[in-house]
Amino acid sequence: MINDKKTKNHINANSGSDQLFDNLIWLNSKEAATYLRRSVGQLRNMVYRGQIKAKKHLGKLYFKRRELYELIETSSY
Repeated sequence: MINDKKTKNHINANSGSDQLFDNLIWLNSKEAATYLRRSVGQLRNMVYRGQIKAKKHLGKLYFKRRELYELIETSSY
């Protein structure tokens, strides 16, 4: 049983950034910038230009992960 717990913890620790955003619906600016591989400044400019929708709560911007995913999927190279 102890080995099972160690193995499970090892797997969770090595899951990487692929699973980092899986359970999050809303991302803050830093998380959204990481998700899009942009800087926070570039992300703010995209909001200002209307390229991304954001919600403001207590002076901070929040983004829906699904909308960011759709932005990536529909973007052209």
